[in-house]
Amino acid sequence: MDVFFSNGEQKDFHEYQQDVTEAINFIEMFTKVGDLVCDPFGGSFTTAVACYRLGRKFIGCDIDAGCVARGHARLAGDAGVAPIGGV
Repeated sequence: MDVFFSNGEQKDFHEYQQDVTEAINFIEMFTKVGDLVCDPFGGSFTTAVACYRLGRKFIGCDIDAGCVARGHARLAGDAGVAPIGGV
């Protein structure tokens, strides 16, 4: 697939936040269940959320401690969402 349509703008957690469906698309395309994904620019931790939903391992960081705290809170809130694929 060479065209991808997003669900639209999301800026709830960070000014540069991207739609989680975009992250899911790329992570699903380039990794498999159980793979480790690294995001050294965590920001809103959208990549972490996508990894959780897809059954991928994740390691990430951000220079802004506030981003990391909001990322942890976002992941805690996302824990109620069933991962894609039942992982």
